[in-house]
Amino acid sequence: MDLVESVDTPLLIVRNRRILLANEPARQLLGEHIQGVDVRLAIRHPAAAERLTEPASGEQPERVIRTELVGLGQHDRRWEMTATLLKDGSRVVRLIDKSAAQAAEQMRTDFVANASHELRTPLATLLGFLETLQDDAAAEDKGLRSRFIRIMFDEAKRMHRLVDDLISLSRIEAERFTPPRELVDLLPLVEEVRRDFAHALEESRREIVVEDPARLSLVLGDPLQLRQLLHNLIGNALKYGRPDAP
Repeated sequence: MDLVESVDTPLLIVRNRRILLANEPARQLLGEHIQGVDVRLAIRHPAAAERLTEPASGEQPERVIRTELVGLGQHDRRWEMTATLLKDGSRVVRLIDKSAAQAAEQMRTDFVANASHELRTPLATLLGFLETLQDDAAAEDKGLRSRFIRIMFDEAKRMHRLVDDLISLSRIEAERFTPPRELVDLLPLVEEVRRDFAHALEESRREIVVEDPARLSLVLGDPLQLRQLLHNLIGNALKYGRPDAP
């Protein structure tokens, strides 16, 4: 019993389709009174019922069956159920929560798709302006050339930020178990973001006002990720905020 309780994921010992033992995580997931209950009533999932009611045979000891269970506990939860058949015909059933990994994989897929789409737009803009500037008449027009160069510079910075986002995503994945230890001053980061949005602020006749009367700008974090956070917050405020909103 102590060995079963020491496992930090839901674990069941099943024999003759009934649950002999269930650890605390299993009871929290499936119910406090599942011991002695038919496993099909405890794990109310068709795939689990099919796998756990297959005839047990001592001729194949320690045979492991893996099954994906979608919707157990909550409709968006994903679990991997492993059932190990022992020599006495009982089964050790373990449930491993794969929800976070699945969500992270979906987030990564969506991000790459969105980043590819976002990169295509500034690249098309740059190529279009460069082709225009190859024309001698356009190249000699100083006002037109200056405007095109400014727009291309903004689009190049936009692509640079997208690449930073991709690098940051890889860093987050690699360092997800390491808490930040570096003290970062937010004020210089805000100034950097303010410079990035200088043109947009000028066109919208808005400004970024920074107030830090308590001197609380030092925080634990990653400078690149904090800069991206500020960039997203301020960018969304400019893009979606009301013109008369502070």
